[in-house]
Amino acid sequence: VGVPAVQLVMLCLLLLVSVAIQSRLWPWRTDAANRADLIMSLSMILVIAAAGPLLEVDDAQKQDVLGIVMLFPLLGIPIAC
Repeated sequence: VGVPAVQLVMLCLLLLVSVAIQSRLWPWRTDAANRADLIMSLSMILVIAAAGPLLEVDDAQKQDVLGIVMLFPLLGIPIAC
């Protein structure tokens, strides 16, 4: 995808899925390692979300980006259920 705003959203979604799986499975041997991994992943999501408003998006691309961003939750809800 050549649109940076969509890339940021997809990266946040990917990290959120990995955080959800990691917090459910607790894959590391020690609790400290699991918590550290969880905190680092959530920190990366925070940094990526904070970088979103700094992107320069053309007015023509705003509708396309908004359409793509709104499409994923609408498709994800029926798939998850």
